[in-house]
Amino acid sequence: MKQLNIKVTLAMSLISMFLLTKWWFALPVDGPDKLYWGFPFAFIGEGFHTSMSYQFFILEFIANFVAYFSFWIIVSLSINKWI
Repeated sequence: MKQLNIKVTLAMSLISMFLLTKWWFALPVDGPDKLYWGFPFAFIGEGFHTSMSYQFFILEFIANFVAYFSFWIIVSLSINKWI
């Protein structure tokens, strides 16, 4: 049962991380407007150096993943405890 909890939690955290996200609109001083994606921290953004690139922020991605994973662990363990 514990492996099922981990598998379901991992799947739900990854799905919710990329589907339930927020778009951040940034206005840099010396460049064009940029969009960033992620909640609670923006971890994907348009690149500064070219127009067809993306930049990925690893520390923010890990922090978001830990937040989503801990939320879904709490939800799945509470469901297993009361059902």
